[in-house]
Amino acid sequence: MLRLIGRLADGWIPSMGWATPERLPKMHQRIDEGAASVGRDPAEIQRVYNISGMIGEEVEGALSGPASRWTEELSRFALELGMDTFIYWPAGDHVRQVELFASEVVPAVRETVAAERLD
Repeated sequence: MLRLIGRLADGWIPSMGWATPERLPKMHQRIDEGAASVGRDPAEIQRVYNISGMIGEEVEGALSGPASRWTEELSRFALELGMDTFIYWPAGDHVRQVELFASEVVPAVRETVAAERLD
């Protein structure tokens, strides 16, 4: 299926619970191979990641803790693991969590990724 995505799709939208960060490199490789097999540039395929967790609170799961931890992890997902868009599913207190994500995490991730890509 991943090779088919590479051949035909505009994007790929896995969830972190299924496509864990550790699995992403091999999954991207299969997508890229599919794209290359038909002469497509793999960079044309958007990589969207469904993520969930709690900002500010330590809870069980891969993403939890202060906005700075979220910024570090999402920046790593973008820079090292090839994800370019994130869809956030808050684990609780939905309105406040989305506000924190939009006001603290997103701008910091954009800044971090932009700075790293300039180097």
